[in-house]
Amino acid sequence: MSFKNVDEALCVADNPPKESLKFERRSTNYQLMNHHQGERLSSISRLVRGVLYLLRAAIALCALTATNVLLAQNAPKLVSVSPADGDTNAAPKGTVVFEFDQAMDITTPLQATVSTVVIGNYQFTPAFVNTQFTGRWGADRRILTFQPGLAIALNTAITWTLNPAGTKVPIKSASGQPLETITGSFKIAINSGGSPNEVCPPVTPAPGTYVVTKNFQYSQTSANDPVPAVGTTAIFGVTIQNPPAGPAVTGGAITVPDGTTKNLAFQFGVFRLIETYTSEAAVEAARPQGSYTLRFTQTGEPERVIPMNLPAPPGCRPQDRELCRGASDRCDEGFHTAMELFFRNRRGSRGQTHHIR
Repeated sequence: MSFKNVDEALCVADNPPKESLKFERRSTNYQLMNHHQGERLSSISRLVRGVLYLLRAAIALCALTATNVLLAQNAPKLVSVSPADGDTNAAPKGTVVFEFDQAMDITTPLQATVSTVVIGNYQFTPAFVNTQFTGRWGADRRILTFQPGLAIALNTAITWTLNPAGTKVPIKSASGQPLETITGSFKIAINSGGSPNEVCPPVTPAPGTYVVTKNFQYSQTSANDPVPAVGTTAIFGVTIQNPPAGPAVTGGAITVPDGTTKNLAFQFGVFRLIETYTSEAAVEAARPQGSYTLRFTQTGEPERVIPMNLPAPPGCRPQDRELCRGASDRCDEGFHTAMELFFRNRRGSRGQTHHIR
């Protein structure tokens, strides 16, 4: 007898064909034989039924295992994101929450993409908001939350990307399958939602800064003149940092006395230019005293043009009064007194620092 599947076999085992129990009732012996035949068939039926149940359970377990392996090998997918893609009413200090369809590998470090220098596994633009977000995984390993450190300016359009092209440390599932590159966007609300009749206390916003400086380190360990510190380099530097509350600085450049213009690069949340030289004489030759022009732009603002004059180096090096006590002073007393506390085994620098409002 053949069966199409396990269920059909179970059905037959529970209900054996009636033909197998047909006997002629000609005598008591045949009746007894029929009775014993039925008992044997009943025992065989129970045995077959048990074996078939075990077989069906094994098949179901194999199917379930195969399904789980298949799911574990599938690439993870983004189930939802908040604020939703295209949202135009996000909170200035609201979180950005990503939910995935399976457990993720939370041992992979979350690394921000910085321009083209570092291709991490996430990125927020504009550039000034990228360094504001800090990510963390939830306990279920499916939820990834980014929290801004400061309130983002109203009406700011933000684009996010997970696993930018070229990343070496991709976000991936617990089984090691990388998440495909995903991009979305949202916009901070155009207003805070407060009452138009609300009276707010006056607020003095914190300023940003821009700095142009040259520095070189000297050391004084005796009553003798300070000498260049061993192993140090001379530095010419320009830095522009936007006000915390905006508007954000979007680019900058410095024009030096010979007319050459150097663009500033966005690094670690600020625009800057750092040049190193082997000696003070080298930096003075490359970036001498004279007229420098700093230019930079901010979101929604016209270009700022800042002319400034970088002075010549001092004729003598400031000295430590305690080390020089009893020795004849070699510098002007006023200059000596004003600088002595700052220059004890510290870097000497000169330049100009201003605030952006």
